[in-house]
Amino acid sequence: MVLGLDPSLSRTGYALSLDGQWIEIGSLKPDDSSLPIWVRSKMIAGTITERLYEAIQPTLKQAPKELESGGYGYGLLVCMEVPTPRNDFLNIVSKAIHADLLPRLPSLFSSVHVLQINAATMRSNMGLTATGDNKWENVRKSQEFADSKVYPGIDSDSCDAILFSKYGHMIADLLSPEMLVGESPMLLSLCDNTPVVKGKGKRAKIVTKGILHNPAYWYTYTPTEYSISLKDATVPPKKRLQKIIITF
Repeated sequence: MVLGLDPSLSRTGYALSLDGQWIEIGSLKPDDSSLPIWVRSKMIAGTITERLYEAIQPTLKQAPKELESGGYGYGLLVCMEVPTPRNDFLNIVSKAIHADLLPRLPSLFSSVHVLQINAATMRSNMGLTATGDNKWENVRKSQEFADSKVYPGIDSDSCDAILFSKYGHMIADLLSPEMLVGESPMLLSLCDNTPVVKGKGKRAKIVTKGILHNPAYWYTYTPTEYSISLKDATVPPKKRLQKIIITF
């Protein structure tokens, strides 16, 4: 399964598909824009979780249960726009989705993978070239994948979610051992193993250019144990800190 997300505080688009077939496409908008950003972000993340859970129930009931993982036989790939450093709103929504949505998924799926990709890179790899107000081009491209007669309500937000979802399916094809994929701009941007230097001076480091080589953009989500140190004020100084293990 692939969940395409176009996160935004104004309206977040989502598109869920299984084996190339659409299950649900839509967008979400908090009604009260005066609410704090963290509240609206959590509303969006929580509602996406509910819509995802409700939409896949009929399918999951038919899927074989994998007792070892606790999930069902399907894996999930979440493909979403990566927040740019200066986009505070998008960063907050993205953090809320990671904190609220992802921890609920391992109980439903055998594996959960996440790809975050720049919107400009996604457009370029799909052959979209319009400049300025280019949403019309995104809508038109999304209608190549989702029939406008079946989904007449595709808007400027759900269209991007459709494109991210299709991008996720392309990646699934790339990673499939049965799939033979020829050279393409998308393949190059994902798999390019050219070393490049990031940063300057003491902070300079060599990284691999391709998106799938970058763990910040492409990773598997699994519940992991982390330790945190607790300093109790009732305990005298220089005493051993209490270690607490949390899992998420």
